[in-house]
Amino acid sequence: MTLTRYDLMVIGAGAAGSSAANEGAAHGMRVGLIERDKLGGTYLNYGCDPTKALLHIASIRHQAQQTAMYGIRIPSADVDWPGIQRYVQGVIEQVRGGTPIQAREKLRQRGIEVIEGEAEFISEHEMGIGGHLYEAARIIITAGSHTITPPIRGLDHTSFLTNVDVMKLPQLPHSLAIIGGGPLGVEFAQMFRRFDVEVTLLESKPTLLEHEDSELVKLLEQVLRQEGIQIETGVTLQQAELTPQGKRLRFQDTSRRQRELDVTDILLATGREPNLAPLHLEAADVRSDNNRIFVDATLRTSVPHIWAAGDVIGGMRLTHVASAQGKAAARNALSHRPQNFNLQVVPWVIFTDPPWHMWEAQRSSYAPVASPIAWGVPHLRRTHAPSSMDVPQDSSSS
Repeated sequence: MTLTRYDLMVIGAGAAGSSAANEGAAHGMRVGLIERDKLGGTYLNYGCDPTKALLHIASIRHQAQQTAMYGIRIPSADVDWPGIQRYVQGVIEQVRGGTPIQAREKLRQRGIEVIEGEAEFISEHEMGIGGHLYEAARIIITAGSHTITPPIRGLDHTSFLTNVDVMKLPQLPHSLAIIGGGPLGVEFAQMFRRFDVEVTLLESKPTLLEHEDSELVKLLEQVLRQEGIQIETGVTLQQAELTPQGKRLRFQDTSRRQRELDVTDILLATGREPNLAPLHLEAADVRSDNNRIFVDATLRTSVPHIWAAGDVIGGMRLTHVASAQGKAAARNALSHRPQNFNLQVVPWVIFTDPPWHMWEAQRSSYAPVASPIAWGVPHLRRTHAPSSMDVPQDSSSS
């Protein structure tokens, strides 16, 4: 078996991995960037970029349907789903910097060689990928995450959808059950509803967006219901099964009544867990549990020359956080004096309409404080949509 050596190997070409590889190359390192699926990882191909493009298109259609109040009549705003998908793929290609072949060539010119395949640790410095052996002086693990499948009886046999599948749906479903009322669930619920899909949003907790401001959550629920989204919170999902027409979910509601929901498709928005099992971390003596790789404040693992960043280390699974961590991990991997990664202030947005802007200030390692930043107040005061609400303007908002 031939052995290929690199100064730095990065496992995963998503937000964290791309940042790490580019940082290493900028310092003159020969970099191997491993990706088992597509360059850009989840955030580019199935996450942030394509989903936000879809949300934007859905918002344009929604606004087009509300123009009569302005004296503008648009007779039809039909959905051309294949055309929408072509546009979204164009967005992905533009952000990537061309076709996959063109993107790989640009990386090669920077000193980054893309290696396609599943990485598996053989030892602390060696990895096996597709029958080939690779060795690196330094390694950064940025393998990303995947959708959690909830323990619902029969769900594995119903061919459910994830955010990955949404990007390649041949046609829009007539009706859709979305399991999970977190940011992804509410974003997809509003987006699909604005494409005329009948949407039911199912959440086991008493409220949507359980970690966010409760008063704002109530306002958002009002918007979603007015747009025609059925919301069921506090439910216990018991079984999923196939029917001649599609899929059926059996659940218990807050009144402990047994209910059934028949839909064309089921979409999981149930959170994510890191891609750790294929890596065989034990072969490199990298300490981890089922939810994360253990790192210190500088993003170094239990092995001095191996670092980790992004979803694999847990915490806030946000693209901009992962990107910053990847860059910091690469800098520290190349430094004699690694610096602590600063996560004191983190902004984030839930891309509903109106949007939800938040930030979190880390007062100490045990006291995060989250605050809303003008949650769409200007948008809430607009009158272009039937979901408009009049909310008192906070003088501190901007």
